[in-house]
Amino acid sequence: MTINGKVEVTEVQRHEQATESNVRLGGYHMDRHCPTNEFQCYRVQLAKQDEDRVFLLGLTEFINLTQGQSCQLRDVVQAASAIPRVVSFIEAGIDLQSRPGLELVVVARELQSAPLVVIDGNHRAIAQFFSQGSVEGVSAFVCVHPAIGQWPFIPPLARTHAPHA
Repeated sequence: MTINGKVEVTEVQRHEQATESNVRLGGYHMDRHCPTNEFQCYRVQLAKQDEDRVFLLGLTEFINLTQGQSCQLRDVVQAASAIPRVVSFIEAGIDLQSRPGLELVVVARELQSAPLVVIDGNHRAIAQFFSQGSVEGVSAFVCVHPAIGQWPFIPPLARTHAPHA
């Protein structure tokens, strides 16, 4: 991952509003475990080696779309390409590497080696993976809080995952 700089939580919140995000920082009772003002947020560009640690949100919809219910983006099954939101991004030819304003919003317990759980942009990430075969070069906001693993929507595998070196 290339870190482009630190950003304020308010910048991430403006982005969430602009994308009409369903899951937002502090939402779904995230703030019970991680007060929103305690997040350290960064604008980044994902690298090929990050793919081993990118997870979809631990919601039933995404759990059931991955092999072994891992929630790992790399394990997304072909059936996910038929989801209307995914289809809309694929058919529009949207490449997240070159589309400002569609950054993923990701939470992690630390920036460099912990699992990256997409809270906003799950359908965009799936479409990117199907159409481009990678999330390399995709821009994202990574929001770090050491207690994020306590939030129930973090997939179980992401709580214990150690990426390959």
